Amino acid sequence: MLRRHGVRALTAGAAVAASLFVVAGPAHAAADVSVSAPLLRITADGADDGITVTQVGGRLVVRNDGGLLFPGAGCVASAKNVSVCDADGVTTIVADTGAGDDTLVNRTTLRSRVVLGAGADQFVGGTATDLAAGEAGDDRLAGLAGDDVLIGGDGLDSANGGDGTDKCDAETVTLCE
Repeated sequence: MLRRHGVRALTAGAAVAASLFVVAGPAHAAADVSVSAPLLRITADGADDGITVTQVGGRLVVRNDGGLLFPGAGCVASAKNVSVCDADGVTTIVADTGAGDDTLVNRTTLRSRVVLGAGADQFVGGTATDLAAGEAGDDRLAGLAGDDVLIGGDGLDSANGGDGTDKCDAETVTLCE
């Protein structure tokens, strides 16, 4: 009798464990964005994010092609992966992309201070001064205009300072002083 109940309990436990395994799929990227002048803050989770910041009139448009984007103070959602934020008084983009193979593109005239988490990350700066620091992974960093600081971190990294007086720390450097 105990043997039969033990087998049933084991079978039921295995069925529950299997259903939990099926429900748990791959992680989806998500990021939070908010404004607290003078900063536009972007914080992403540990998945692959594709974040682009553009300026349209008095608004900053933040898009995450890698997943969801959750608006905080000073921002409203215009789609599940797009938020529109008030640019009034904002001078700097501050971002932490977390782990994952992330991309962050600054298509504005604002400065940026970006920490790229572990992963093969890409950063493209704007027309002002940018500071981008990678962590573990093979990162590609491009400063474009402005006096930029580009730091690759661990991995086989490349940095292209672009116009301006740029400081770069990477295995491959281009247009850096």
